[in-house]
Amino acid sequence: MTPEERLKKLETRCRRLTHALATAALLGSAGILTGATYQLQGGGEVVEARRFVVKDPAGRRRAALSITGDEPGLDLWDASGTRRVALAVLKNRDLQLNMYGADGKKRLVLALGAQKDYAGVFLYGSNQNIQAILSSSGQNLSFLMTDAQKTNRLGMAVSPGASEIILWDSTGKAKWRAADK
Repeated sequence: MTPEERLKKLETRCRRLTHALATAALLGSAGILTGATYQLQGGGEVVEARRFVVKDPAGRRRAALSITGDEPGLDLWDASGTRRVALAVLKNRDLQLNMYGADGKKRLVLALGAQKDYAGVFLYGSNQNIQAILSSSGQNLSFLMTDAQKTNRLGMAVSPGASEIILWDSTGKAKWRAADK
């Protein structure tokens, strides 16, 4: 499989994952908000609060819908009490979805820009360093991989009329480059 085919496949998978996760998060938020509305005999009432917490039968916190400052968010925890998902609309109106491993460490971040035509997927290593970034902005697409020491190792970029691939060695020195401009 050529690098262009692999990049196109990664782009397609990123787009599908972004759409699926954003849809799931919005549906989950809508379900929680819908559950917060109830009917009384005297007419409809709305429950309002700055924070809703959902607990399991054992009393463990499993979900929270809250607002911190100007940033609404939805957090989900597993049965052991480890936060696994955090969804937030940031002050600048960007949407950010963080996913955590069973150890509670951040492993994946999906970001959608409100002001710019931007989407990004950030993969974290066990050392909590970003080790892969797939991003798109307008008609430009880029992919970057780093090693555990935060050294760039592989970079690819595609824009209208141009593409480039760069390989770096462990010291960060560019060892190979191919460009189509």
